[in-house]
Amino acid sequence: MQLWCFCALYRPKGNLDGLDATEIEKIIGWEGEQGLLVATLERVGFLERDSETGTLSLHGWEEHNPWLFYSEERREIARKAAFAK
Repeated sequence: MQLWCFCALYRPKGNLDGLDATEIEKIIGWEGEQGLLVATLERVGFLERDSETGTLSLHGWEEHNPWLFYSEERREIARKAAFAK
């Protein structure tokens, strides 16, 4: 749950680019074997890895949380609308 909240606040696209397994597990509060939780989340499909870049992201984030996923686009549309007034 902490990882989803982290993405909601700081990574609205659900992309974990620049974070390694240790950092992701720290966000979650994992105290077990280093790398095990991220590997498990990836294996069961909660996290997915881009085959070209190796970047992890939350599975289905755009589909399941479109409000956050498109927040930057909405913000830009609102900015342009305000400027046009």
